Amino acid sequence: RRTLVFSGDLADRGPENAKTLAQVMAWHKAGQALCVMGNHDDKLRRGLMGNQISLTHGIVHTMTQVHACGDDFVAELRAWLDGLPWYLDLQVASETLDEQLLVVHAGLSRHWQLNRDHKNARAFALYGDVVQRKDPVTGLPVRADWASSYGGQRPVVHGHETVVEAEWRNNVIDVDTACVFGGKLTALLWPERTTLDVQSNFAFLDTLDNVTPSA
Repeated sequence: RRTLVFSGDLADRGPENAKTLAQVMAWHKAGQALCVMGNHDDKLRRGLMGNQISLTHGIVHTMTQVHACGDDFVAELRAWLDGLPWYLDLQVASETLDEQLLVVHAGLSRHWQLNRDHKNARAFALYGDVVQRKDPVTGLPVRADWASSYGGQRPVVHGHETVVEAEWRNNVIDVDTACVFGGKLTALLWPERTTLDVQSNFAFLDTLDNVTPSA
C-alpha cells in the first residue's frame, strides 16, 4: 500500500549503479514509484547526451556500468532521466489530513517555492543553497543552512547533504544518512512523519572526499 518515492542521486552512489537505475526506472514505469532528479543523475543525463562533464565523484564508474548494458538500455535510461521532475508536490488526503509534501533532492526554500519558474529555483533544488566560496580543506562548495530559517507550512523532505540521523527541523527533514559512506539508508514514512532505516554493510566512498561543509 506504499508508493516508493526516491529523492535523487541514484547514480555514483554505490557498487551497482546500473542495476539501481534499472530497478528504480522499472518501478517508476510500472507506477510503483516516483523519483526526482538529483545532481548526480542530472550529470549522468548530460553525459549520456554527449555533453562535456567533469569525470569526478564516481561518474566514470557509473558510465562504464551503464554502457556495458548496451545501446538500448543507454537510450532508455537517457530518455527516462530527461523526463524526471526536479521536485514533486505530493497531496495526501484523508479524513484527518489534507497536506502537501514537497520532495526535492537538495531542498527548496520558501522563496524559491514561490518562484519556481526561475532558473535558480532548479539549481537550488539540485545543489542546495551554494554560497560563493569553497571549503579550504575539501575544495567543495559551501552550502548555507537554509532549513534553519525555513518556517514554511509545507513540509519538505530532501537528501543531498549527509546527516547522522534524519530528524525534523522547522518542517524540513534530510533523509540522506550517508549509506554510501557506511551510514544508513533511511526512508520517511508519510503521513506518519516517522522514519525507517537499514544499516549499510560497508563504506563504498571515502567521506572526506565527498562531505559538503555547511556555512
